[in-house]
Amino acid sequence: MSSRYYIVRPEEVISWDERLSKLHGLTYNQLLQLISPNEMAIEFAARYNLISNSMVCKRCGQMMLLWSRNGLDGLQWRCMHVVTKQERRNGRKRNYCSSLSIRHGSIFHGHHLSIADVIEFMYLWAQNYKLHEIRLHTHFSSEMSVAWADYMRQIASGFIEASQTPIGGPGVVVEIGRLILYKTRIGEQHPYLIGMVERETENCIIIAIKDYTTERLKEKVLEWILPDTILISDEGTYIDGLNQLDYPIFITESYMERFESINGQKLSVNNVLLQNICNEAKAKFLAMNGTCKAHFEGYIREFLFRRTFQNGDEFAGIILWAPLLHVS
Repeated sequence: MSSRYYIVRPEEVISWDERLSKLHGLTYNQLLQLISPNEMAIEFAARYNLISNSMVCKRCGQMMLLWSRNGLDGLQWRCMHVVTKQERRNGRKRNYCSSLSIRHGSIFHGHHLSIADVIEFMYLWAQNYKLHEIRLHTHFSSEMSVAWADYMRQIASGFIEASQTPIGGPGVVVEIGRLILYKTRIGEQHPYLIGMVERETENCIIIAIKDYTTERLKEKVLEWILPDTILISDEGTYIDGLNQLDYPIFITESYMERFESINGQKLSVNNVLLQNICNEAKAKFLAMNGTCKAHFEGYIREFLFRRTFQNGDEFAGIILWAPLLHVS
């Protein structure tokens, strides 16, 4: 520890803009070298803003000091501002102002697991390890691993909600259609899923519409697809409500691709890209063995999160957004 006022030197804290590139392509063995032993995991957490690198006393406003102590982390924040005689008379036993866990206000606060273990869990979850595989590498119990996987999903959901913006625009092609990711029993209720993907960028939006009506479908399309976008739709979605909206729309034909001319350009009328995304999502749901239906929308957002951060950026995406989306 370089300074008693900081966990790491302030200049060692990685800026927001650099975090993604610093963690890109990080392998499991490389991560273990960065977070072992737990003292290094604490420094890693401070560098990437997972915990506060410094702390201000809430009682007197002075900078707190790092103090060695027995416990899981081996450190705590302590304000050494001497208490007044009046405070002692009022029954204050300690002769220092206040103390706080180094986990205060962080994703680690209130959890009795080492910071190294939690970071390792975050990495393995981001790499799509199954929970029973993660438990082999960490000290997580079955119940705790399920709870933390749900928390990771909340971070992924928060990212999607915070960053998702409308797609399309004048002359931009968007494939749109209903997605069916799993079979349902007769009488079983499930959300109406509408998928939208921009061809050029592959930006994808999946919306779950509960208690589906034509009006709700139209509202969602108008909310998420910009005016004058060229839509390519299956016939069912077109009949369900798209035909009542003011977009140029082309309807796909089963098992056959055709070409249309629009603005002097040849347009391929198919929904192959959307179907590929549907198949990816369906494979994810099948891997869950049907356990995902209770948290349907959360799994959809997790899927979209993983599509955004892929090719070595999955862990970086979690590290980047966890401090922003955590509510202490």
